[in-house]
Amino acid sequence: MRSTKELLKDIKVILFSLIVFLQIGVEFSIITWLAPFLKDVEDRSDLEISFYIALFFITFTIGRLLASFMVEKIGYFNFIIFTAGAASLSITAALIGGRSFTILIPLSGIFLAPQVPTAQAAILDSFDSSGIKVVGFAQTAGMIGSTVLASWIIGFVNDFISIRAGFFILVIALAADLLITSYLKYITKKETA
Repeated sequence: MRSTKELLKDIKVILFSLIVFLQIGVEFSIITWLAPFLKDVEDRSDLEISFYIALFFITFTIGRLLASFMVEKIGYFNFIIFTAGAASLSITAALIGGRSFTILIPLSGIFLAPQVPTAQAAILDSFDSSGIKVVGFAQTAGMIGSTVLASWIIGFVNDFISIRAGFFILVIALAADLLITSYLKYITKKETA
């Protein structure tokens, strides 16, 4: 097992932690800001808001289940890249398409749900006996991401620009997730070649 100090100097540990930071930050941002978005931007009723929030959690659950059948076939990095791209496109289409496309935000849960467990599986696969330590680092980064992204950054953008602009931050975070995962895939392949 590698030492904590040694692991914290490993670029792959930092990248995995950053990926989980973004993933959990996006999840918590949607949970935190979907209701205000639906109420303030789209003037939805309380019944509609509760439907959209429930739909997010339902698709999130379905996404976790479906991922368990697909991730091994596609590969960890490819699956994270695919799901980050699909979630990003779903949220973008919802924001650009307007009220009739808003349903794509809760439906993005199907793509967001498998991200963190897949990243954890990739960590355990990449770090052997030190994997559980790295999962701990990544989960810590993820909880920081939930605070920094969901509360501070999105809240700041919501207050000073708009709630819709705050949701575009999620698209940027998912694009960063995709790019960082692509780079991590590249350096991992390079190490094993």
